[in-house]
Amino acid sequence: MAVGHKVSYVALLNGETPSAGEVSFKGVYSGDNNNATSACEGQVTVSKTSPSLSTNPSSFNIGAGGSVTDTATLSEATSNAGGTVTYQLWSDDTCGASGGSNVQTYTVTVTGGAVPSVSFTINTPGSYSIEASYSGDSNNKGATSGCEGVITVT
Repeated sequence: MAVGHKVSYVALLNGETPSAGEVSFKGVYSGDNNNATSACEGQVTVSKTSPSLSTNPSSFNIGAGGSVTDTATLSEATSNAGGTVTYQLWSDDTCGASGGSNVQTYTVTVTGGAVPSVSFTINTPGSYSIEASYSGDSNNKGATSGCEGVITVT
């Protein structure tokens, strides 16, 4: 290969995107009538993706003793994302920022990027909020949803 020429390669391992971490590579050019054989090798770092997490409560107004189902969505994660999502129900409308306490917590397992929903039964009237957090896995960073409030229980 002549000096000053640039050759770019995009490589997939058996059709799969490499996992996060260090990936080694070796490239070999067999040469031709005008160019000598050439080889190179190196290492690159594949970074974890930075997903986002959102939640969507089924209702913002319920009667005491009623339930709210919350559905979390993991976006921009790898298609095989694993790990866990922890849902938290808070006894205020700011996810604890104004002094409310955690009332209920559920942890679910993420499989293939899919997050199971959970239902909170709320017996005491007041204002509540929900927040979810994703643990991350070997290819995805963790993420936290925004605070979903105000859920009013009458």
